[in-house]
Amino acid sequence: MDFEDLVNRMSPKLKAIAKKLNGRFTFFDEDDLYQETLIHVWQKCKDEELSDKTDSYILQGCFFFLKNYIRVVCKKIDAQSVSLNTIINNEDNRLEEGVFAEDPDKQFGLIMVDILVEDILACLTKREGEVFLLTLKELTTREIGSRFGISHAMVVKIQKRIRTKCKMIKDEIVEGKRLPKK
Repeated sequence: MDFEDLVNRMSPKLKAIAKKLNGRFTFFDEDDLYQETLIHVWQKCKDEELSDKTDSYILQGCFFFLKNYIRVVCKKIDAQSVSLNTIINNEDNRLEEGVFAEDPDKQFGLIMVDILVEDILACLTKREGEVFLLTLKELTTREIGSRFGISHAMVVKIQKRIRTKCKMIKDEIVEGKRLPKK
């Protein structure tokens, strides 16, 4: 099977798959995901693994490849990031009485985190605020759902609303837009 013919034939559908998955993850661009798919297809063609496969089979394989690729990259990003809760409760940054440490950079960072959390909580409903705080404590969606007697799917919906409001806060800070009321 010729790679160029395959890509010419399947390119619109591969772009649609990349666009569909791009909506879930803000740090990926459609073009990035499409290029990753092309690399995957090229490697499979080079290894002659696609010669007897149908277009539908190849497209489904690309979809699953991209989902797995995104999951792996998210894990790498999560492993390299520090939770907000860790920053707030880091004992190295505060003295025993709760006063900030001498390092002005650390002091400014902690003040900004405290202000940001207060801004976020100010625009959330009571339930959203509770879910937000439990999320900061790194509870899973199932654990949060069991605390409130709701499904984990409902927790995911609440977290999505929280992310939307956090984006509005970011826009307000960066671009000077007004914040919505509860």
